[in-house]
Amino acid sequence: MAQGGFPLKKAELRIEFYGISNKTAMQNKTYFADIHPIDIALELSPIKSSSPYIDEDLVELTFDVTELYNATRKEGLDVLQFKLRLLRGNRRTAKALSRTTIKAFVIVYEKLKSCGFQDAFKRDVRAKRSRDINLEKDNVPERNSTVGLDINEEEHCHKKDAFVTFAEKGMDFVIHPSYYRTSDCVLDLALSHTFMQTDLSKSKRKGGLVCCVPTDFESLTMVFEDISNDGRPVMSKFNDMAARRCGCQLI
Repeated sequence: MAQGGFPLKKAELRIEFYGISNKTAMQNKTYFADIHPIDIALELSPIKSSSPYIDEDLVELTFDVTELYNATRKEGLDVLQFKLRLLRGNRRTAKALSRTTIKAFVIVYEKLKSCGFQDAFKRDVRAKRSRDINLEKDNVPERNSTVGLDINEEEHCHKKDAFVTFAEKGMDFVIHPSYYRTSDCVLDLALSHTFMQTDLSKSKRKGGLVCCVPTDFESLTMVFEDISNDGRPVMSKFNDMAARRCGCQLI
């Protein structure tokens, strides 16, 4: 049971590493957390992390510690204490990461709910005061109304990232993270009209004009103050916050 008597759905240990020079090298690597509880008798196998989350300032690893959290609560303990050794995929200690600036915290999910970003804040008067709060996707076709076009997407249509802080948007009620990544799909202007028309003919499909649009989206997990519940911290996962992939399609 989580605080307030709510059934616990999940507990995550998140470790943030700052000051890593070659962050992209971690993208496809596997890491494990070798956790040893201090106050309870519990043996845990090394816990595999989710895919590293890489931002311009940090790399974040996430580990599912629900079993450890539930065992701690079952013993009647209010404090989660453990020793941790970070391992690489070959189960050797990741010494390079231990020399960086590290921030770690545990997030407890009392509910698991996926919802739209605007729906979560539509009743928040602070959000309504901000003229820059509109983060909805503009001019993005519905994904179920698009048909793939057979051209070299990576060469002619690519993703361009940008970083925006919530403070800049007047969203001081967001506790974590402090900023988010936005992504736009950019069409290569050097792509000739003749090439497009030729490829359209080859596709033998009916549709509108060719465009460069998101074909897959990333979600974002956020912790924010719920103004409808006395400012209680709430965690939610918001879908379609940034483009994961871009493609040229018929609409």
